[in-house]
Amino acid sequence: AEFNEELNRAEASLKGLLPVDKVETLDAAQRAGVYDMLRHQSRDAAAELVKAVVPKIVDQISKDQRRKIETEVLELAAAHHLSVNRLVVLALLSCVYDGGRVRRHKVEIPGRAVIKPKRCYDGHAAYSAIADLYMLEFLHNIQALFPDNSTVFYTQDVGLAAMWTAMQPCQRTVTKNLIGHFNTKITFPLDGGLFPALSPDETLELKHRLLEFSERQ
Repeated sequence: AEFNEELNRAEASLKGLLPVDKVETLDAAQRAGVYDMLRHQSRDAAAELVKAVVPKIVDQISKDQRRKIETEVLELAAAHHLSVNRLVVLALLSCVYDGGRVRRHKVEIPGRAVIKPKRCYDGHAAYSAIADLYMLEFLHNIQALFPDNSTVFYTQDVGLAAMWTAMQPCQRTVTKNLIGHFNTKITFPLDGGLFPALSPDETLELKHRLLEFSERQ
């Protein structure tokens, strides 16, 4: 019911914002399909990873502790069979490298604004964070599958918008495998605000560490 209510509100807002453009709406079957995808995401390893990492990032992180927690995040991701390239892993690392000032504006701390770490962090909170990140992945896929169409990202969530902005500009490529499934590859720089506490050189060093860890997985 909440899912349908939010979609109805979003469609009405878009139609009001873009009165001369056609706003596509989802029928009952399409809504059911999207909802099933979201439910699947809430049960996968990403939610378990978020719940495992949040206690490590909920407090302000001192500079001398960041590398240690970075390693712990990557090892936990590997233990949950998640690639370091997944948005959930990058969002968690963004929390590690956001300067430790948890009271900064959401625009300045995109990872923390999406993950929303807190001391009492349950499955519902993890589901909410994973659903937000899934929507960004979904939007990337839409833009990659329909490169000739103009896609608008409309949200009232400042943190989600900040996370999206931190990944721009980016390139998207689509390939189709032998059984007809599409795979989307997204490439974006890491210095667009995702890790505000790092200098350009430190961001480059982080990129190399992520590549090295990915090759060992």
